[in-house]
Order: sequence, then C-alpha cells, then structure tokens
Amino acid sequence: MKKYYEIGNEEVYLTTGIYALTRNTLVKAMCRDGEPYGALTVNLDVKLESPDLAYLNINLWGVDVEKFITENDLGEKVVGGERRSGYLIYPLYRLNLENL
Repeated sequence: MKKYYEIGNEEVYLTTGIYALTRNTLVKAMCRDGEPYGALTVNLDVKLESPDLAYLNINLWGVDVEKFITENDLGEKVVGGERRSGYLIYPLYRLNLENL
C-alpha cells in the first residue's frame, strides 16, 4: 500500500530506483495519478559506499527537502558528508529505506 505525503499543494508517494551511472539510490516523488513530481535525491559524480546513502536535491527543493526527510523519519544527515557541485553544497543523508 502506498503512503502519501503532502508536498506543497500535492499529495505524493515516493518510489526508489537506481541511477544508471553511479548505481546510487534514487528517490522520486510521484503524483497520485502516477506523473513524476520531482526527484528528492541528486546523482553526483561519486559512487556511494552503501545503498542507503544519497545526496538530497536541494537545487530543486531547497532546504525543505531536509526537513521533509527528517520529519517523516525517512533519513538522517551524515555529518561531514556534504559534497560541492557547481555553486551548491549537497547534504549527504543516510536513508531509512524501510520507510521509503
């Protein structure tokens, strides 16, 4: 059974996948009708050591994605795990894959 969350004015459910190049975990928000709402994670140029690690997509969501992840018990920040890409520093999170 899908669990729905409110993001903005939308009710979404989350799906997971794998980025092709790095094989890192992808987390996407999907609308009720199955249309994509947006990726909560971002694929940077590094292979992460564990499937429960992911960089959050603050470029699309801002710091609200961090609040969303922690408030819904979907993961916790890995202190010192940030990575710069372009003009942003992306936070690394250890995801609670059972809750996704």
